[in-house]
Amino acid sequence: LLRVFAVTNYRHHKARIPWFRLFVIMWILAYTLTFILFKSPVAMVIVGGVAQTLMLPVIAFTVVYLRHRHLDRRLQPERWVDALLWICSLMIVIVSSYTIIRIILDW
Repeated sequence: LLRVFAVTNYRHHKARIPWFRLFVIMWILAYTLTFILFKSPVAMVIVGGVAQTLMLPVIAFTVVYLRHRHLDRRLQPERWVDALLWICSLMIVIVSSYTIIRIILDW
């Protein structure tokens, strides 16, 4: 994100260190604040699970997109590997959709 918005030069390790430290501190504060607000580790785990359920399909199809649009031709896998990648991505979408629907209906 910092590279995309030209905030820092990602190729220089010393330029990244302050940003990594800032993000580590921000995440620790975010988790601490969340715990203080929720006061329930179980609720935090459930919220984290829902967030992960929403992100998995995005990650799966990002992998499919990157494989088909940006992978060097010399590294392309065999067709059966592509088929398994698509099957796994579709299964992730199906299971994630089912989980989200169950969460909404049980709410």
